[in-house]
Amino acid sequence: MATRNRIAPRYANVKHDASLSEPGSGRSNNSGTCKPHIGHRENEQSNRHSPGGSARSSNLRADVFTADINLVPRAARALTRRWSDGLTMTHEGQIQSRSRVPRAFTMVEVVCVVVIIAMLAAVAVPRFGNTLARQRVEAAARRIVADLALAQRQARTTNASQTVRFTLGTHEYTLIGMPHPDHPSLAYKVLLSEDPYGASIVSANFGGDLDIIFDVFGVPDSSGSVVISVGNHVRTVTVDAGTGRATTQ
Repeated sequence: MATRNRIAPRYANVKHDASLSEPGSGRSNNSGTCKPHIGHRENEQSNRHSPGGSARSSNLRADVFTADINLVPRAARALTRRWSDGLTMTHEGQIQSRSRVPRAFTMVEVVCVVVIIAMLAAVAVPRFGNTLARQRVEAAARRIVADLALAQRQARTTNASQTVRFTLGTHEYTLIGMPHPDHPSLAYKVLLSEDPYGASIVSANFGGDLDIIFDVFGVPDSSGSVVISVGNHVRTVTVDAGTGRATTQ
């Protein structure tokens, strides 16, 4: 008993429930919680030299091991609550405050982006408009060439003369007597000033007038030319007097 009394005060700092088994009983209750003393290894060494110390030391180590396992979930929950209260983990494994994470652009950054976009637009918009005007005037010239070839073919097919008349004021031309391919009840009239061309007829001259007439052999009554423009881009359509072929310059 004297030896037991000398050992007991050394374990006074180890707190556990009454449900834990008494030292030497060989049983332990895992539901209890305890807090081990820092110097329990020194106590275990002293128990080795005391009668019955081996059994009591084994039971104490089992109780301390059980308490350490029970403390793990508590530490994990406490750390989780700490992170959720305002801390975050970076990809390098460092913890940083959420309040330091940038959430928006500054006014200086926004102004710089707007200025850069305006500069790019100032350079790109004129070039885009220039390219669009060139494409439109080329499309209008190709349309005139195609319709003059159609009028020449129509004269040969019907064995009758076919007239194409240009009007400068309204920037249009008409294939006299031919129905419109999409609207048969209407005359074949092309208004170059409308989309998708947006072109203007600057001049038209076929032997001193605005009409070119193909005979039954597809030969025009005279050579001539039509000048059209879109912005600064100009194209000229010429008709050969011998063959009646139209080309773009």
